[in-house]
Amino acid sequence: MSAATLSAGLPAADPGEAAGLPGAAYTSADFLEMERRRVFRPAWIGVAPEDRVAAPGSVCPVSAAGQPLLLVRGERGELRVFHNVCRHRGTLLATAPGRCRSIVCPYHGWTYGLDGGLRETPHFEGFGAHGHGNLEPARHGLIPVRSGVWNRVVFVNLSGDAPPLDVWIAPLSRRWAHFDFSLLRHGPGVSHEFPVNWKTATENFLESYHLPVVHRTLNRYSALEHHNLVLESETFFGQQSTRYAPRDGAAGQLPVFPGLSDAQAGRAEYLCLFPNVWVSCVRDHFRVSFVEPVAPERTRICWEFFFVGDAAMAPGLRAAREALVERIMAVFEEDVEVLRRLQAGRASWAFDGGWFSPHHERAVHRFLHMVAARVRAGE
Repeated sequence: MSAATLSAGLPAADPGEAAGLPGAAYTSADFLEMERRRVFRPAWIGVAPEDRVAAPGSVCPVSAAGQPLLLVRGERGELRVFHNVCRHRGTLLATAPGRCRSIVCPYHGWTYGLDGGLRETPHFEGFGAHGHGNLEPARHGLIPVRSGVWNRVVFVNLSGDAPPLDVWIAPLSRRWAHFDFSLLRHGPGVSHEFPVNWKTATENFLESYHLPVVHRTLNRYSALEHHNLVLESETFFGQQSTRYAPRDGAAGQLPVFPGLSDAQAGRAEYLCLFPNVWVSCVRDHFRVSFVEPVAPERTRICWEFFFVGDAAMAPGLRAAREALVERIMAVFEEDVEVLRRLQAGRASWAFDGGWFSPHHERAVHRFLHMVAARVRAGE
């Protein structure tokens, strides 16, 4: 099925008049491949917190748009990203995080420096003959991937031709200028796979319409009537709660960002950095979620939590940190069954793309409209 056929259901700019994407866009392997090439490849894709490679010599395998990549922290602290494949026969070089002085292929022992340069080709010219033959080592190092870091988050651009990261992210940096992100301290990470399409998960993240039905506890301390939409940019969009007041073991226990006004301290924002990163910021923590399409009906989501300053990481606040993580994950657990039903429903012949609330689901509409536009533009 062509991209035009699959994405034809979303022509209208007005969410009150537009149908959603057809069901095949949530179940088709062909459509997912088009998304990887036309939506993900040209974009800045969030892949991991840079804390995964904090020390010199640290390496961490990640995936972006189905491509295996390797984060590497050099001896002088520089962060690089490479395609995680040996230039000899294409073997994955690393399958787990670790530390090393050089990167050694587990198949034939080809060895690369932390800068990606080819260093050794054992027995390449015969037993005990470790020369490079006709190879030019300078041309056969690891293939680099354009990368950058924003607020401890590593982004990659597979096509290499996206706008500079700081230019692309500037609208959100301005919006959140009142948060001192230099104080961020990396806490726990939580990762799960779910039997849903990646768009299904993000659509759910972008709207608060379902709060009174699915999240009754959340709706008591961050009610639907206190939610506004954030639609000022195509870099990011989502929702804002103007009265976020949880009452659990973490509430009021953790250090907060300094210098916030009362209004700023009472807000919570949940934004999608298109296409695959959810960022959320409140007075006592910053949260990043990486959304990775594994298959048409399987998505991996990794939540990473950051707290405010060294004091937030004190042993005595461990219970408060854990309570905060439990609060966030309990909300998402309430979504899981609904997401399963959404995914199952989109396999039905009766699903025609659905419709959007002209008030609550404008961010969902923007997200899907951007996906469809990029898929169509690649034809």
